[in-house]
Amino acid sequence: QNLLELENDRRQADARLANIPLAGELREEMADFILRHKEFPAALQKSIAERLYLEDVKSENTFGPFTLAQTAKVSVNPKTGRPYYLVHWATFDGSANLPLVYMVTVEDSSETMIRQLVDRNGKLN
Repeated sequence: QNLLELENDRRQADARLANIPLAGELREEMADFILRHKEFPAALQKSIAERLYLEDVKSENTFGPFTLAQTAKVSVNPKTGRPYYLVHWATFDGSANLPLVYMVTVEDSSETMIRQLVDRNGKLN
């Protein structure tokens, strides 16, 4: 459930941020409010918290429900002369509340890929 909300917030971040003043402006308003009213600016605190949250979610530094696979390395297996790939991806297990990161090495045995990627010396083209 939380991940779905997070992904929804990520999609709507730009539209919501457009309606919230910049963090610096909110800080100035908070300081002014405290000095004038001698009270804590709860509404402004909520606005700045929402702004900082949306900026963080938008930056994609926050772990989402699924990270697409990426190839981290392409090389040649010296024993077989076949190309291999190191691939990683991730997902979030909501029931365990843990991110799961997967890594796999895949060796490609198709002749077409071997011809395209490996030279006569057994090195990548």
